[in-house]
Amino acid sequence: MKDVYMTIARGETPEKAFWVAQHMGWNGPEIRRKEGYIMFDVPDLRDTETPTDYAFKMAKSLRKGKLDLPRELSGCVQIRQADPDAEPKNYFLDRRKNAYLFFGCV
Repeated sequence: MKDVYMTIARGETPEKAFWVAQHMGWNGPEIRRKEGYIMFDVPDLRDTETPTDYAFKMAKSLRKGKLDLPRELSGCVQIRQADPDAEPKNYFLDRRKNAYLFFGCV
């Protein structure tokens, strides 16, 4: 079993969300050590699954050693689509931006 970090960040693009995760996220120090990220596309899911469920399964697979992700990279899954009509709250909870879950080995 490996130690795995996960953090959620919002941004217009995955690049901007990765920057937010590196500099403002709870696991920022771990993510700052990474050179970049690999974007995983969410497959067609059953009605009972969400993109967030898929992202957690990916992180669990990484922890168990079933997912081959280089140590110098983070995994990234888009878990929520932006809602342009939403009311802005603050940068971290702004639903007008996409939400991404980043994960990787510590």
